[in-house]
Amino acid sequence: MQDVSEGPLDLVHELDLGSGDSQLPWRQNATSGGTIIVTKSYSNLYNRILTHRESIGGVAITGQPGIGKTTFLKYILARLLSEKQVVILYTTEYVFLFYQQRVYYHPEVPGVLSRLPRTRSKHLLWMLVDMDFVKRGPHLGIDLHVWPILASSPNRERWIGLTAQYDVRVWGMELWTREELISGLRLHPRYDLFIAELKKAWPTRPQGNASPPTMVRAAVHRAVAVLESARAATAREMADAKGDVSMSSNDEDYRMADATPSTINQSDTVDGALETPVDHATTDALKTLIDDAITEVGYAPRGVYAAILDSKRHDDLPPLTFKQLCDIIFTFHDQRYLDAKDSHRIIAVYPQISEANSADNDSWKVDFVSAQVALQVMHRMAIQEHDDLRFNYHLYASVPGCSTFAGWITELYAHRYLSGELGAALPVRLPMVQVDSGDAPRFTFTPPDHALSAPTGHPLRFERTIVDLSLPLERTIVDDEPRYYEPAVPHNPLFDSFTISCDKEQNSAVISIFQITKSRKHGGSQDGYPIIRKIMACVCMLLQHDVLSQKRKVKLTLEYVLVRPSPPQGCSWQMPVGWSKYYTRQDHPGKVYCLHLPV
Repeated sequence: MQDVSEGPLDLVHELDLGSGDSQLPWRQNATSGGTIIVTKSYSNLYNRILTHRESIGGVAITGQPGIGKTTFLKYILARLLSEKQVVILYTTEYVFLFYQQRVYYHPEVPGVLSRLPRTRSKHLLWMLVDMDFVKRGPHLGIDLHVWPILASSPNRERWIGLTAQYDVRVWGMELWTREELISGLRLHPRYDLFIAELKKAWPTRPQGNASPPTMVRAAVHRAVAVLESARAATAREMADAKGDVSMSSNDEDYRMADATPSTINQSDTVDGALETPVDHATTDALKTLIDDAITEVGYAPRGVYAAILDSKRHDDLPPLTFKQLCDIIFTFHDQRYLDAKDSHRIIAVYPQISEANSADNDSWKVDFVSAQVALQVMHRMAIQEHDDLRFNYHLYASVPGCSTFAGWITELYAHRYLSGELGAALPVRLPMVQVDSGDAPRFTFTPPDHALSAPTGHPLRFERTIVDLSLPLERTIVDDEPRYYEPAVPHNPLFDSFTISCDKEQNSAVISIFQITKSRKHGGSQDGYPIIRKIMACVCMLLQHDVLSQKRKVKLTLEYVLVRPSPPQGCSWQMPVGWSKYYTRQDHPGKVYCLHLPV
């Protein structure tokens, strides 16, 4: 096994499967050149198996469909055979026995294991079970001398018999990381053809019908569109950085930070490498395509690679009601089952290990499969009645592993409350105390012993406005009327919404930055600071709309508000690096509060 990783990929390896024809169900052309990527999760699971082989009767490995559970069995088989172990491979069609450099096989039928040659080993035989496409478990007899490792998509029917007969534990496989997805894409059988076509097409988009449309050409058309969008975003970032009225000659660090998008290296400017994705630039193009696919379909490699190489996206998701979403979530929670058609395209399941390298069954956390899917589903559900939102919030909050969905509903409900749509007075904003100094301070709130004041006064009513933060803000922030702004894409780096309240007579404005969360601890990304400073610059331009106002100094007040569900509890907000950095114009720090909304 050869380590081919670089930098942070120290746990990603290539495993050589050799060459030649194989009678195993895993054909060599399933991966490029007969190699596989061994992810960090593969290594962790393998070590966990070795640690607990003597204390438990076997394991069932499950997780999100399309994350490589069958490939994990390839890895296990290669490792065990390299150690000269006796191994049974049980598939949907055949059962194979690897013993003393020979391989025996027989069709998969009831009682098949009793027909295989007997071994003299005193140890339990390794049995790898790959039955991911049937609704049952393997045909096993009683008193078999085996230690089973079953790999399966979530379907309890496939392992329920093993758990009762062999004390099998159910463990989860983690989704891939971004770095692993990039490395795995290079090993895909169609990668070389795709890259060759992409190099021809970029930066010139294929025109007309010079050649018949194919799956590869459709994927290349999509990839070129993604890269063009990334290049346009880079150009906007650079233009904003150069022309921002908030910038002075001392703001060079701000200029460089704003001009460099997170998915493209600093050297890849508009006139740079991305225009011709060859050699070293191919890696940057792949990162852009991977990030785009992750946003739409999540972190399962099968879905990511299909999105890039086949242009298969999640645009055709079925319309969902709250009840249907509940059915999907609670079917997995109660039965550990995801159907093969739609469920895994809507939710993702994440294993939660109780202790490091534990032998116990894993618990699970459930979330939307991707940011884009979450946006689609929650947009359709945003029309739900307030009482329905409250009911579903309390439902999800009460179920282990489903608190993320309670958080999504909290955000929907908070937008209505904060904008004044519910017609209810806001609770009192409570100041948070800075407990850490430095460039990334932490603010905390501790509930007082006495009862908090009840909401008073009349609620302000803001007009709810959707703002695309990737576009110049002056296109959206066009007047000084009270507005409640919601980013078009939820879960931004530092905030979920903001309000602007202007006072023309005083030439002042209050900008309130809201971060909505269910968690008692929250952080954020420094990528949010430049956006906040651009908002401040836009407000200044609005207040200095004529000659008279331009002679008066604009007074801006910033408020950061951590919004959580009631009842008031102790909470903290960790500001990202860059909070205390001083800017000569539009300096972004402000007072920090918490606000507990009744849900």
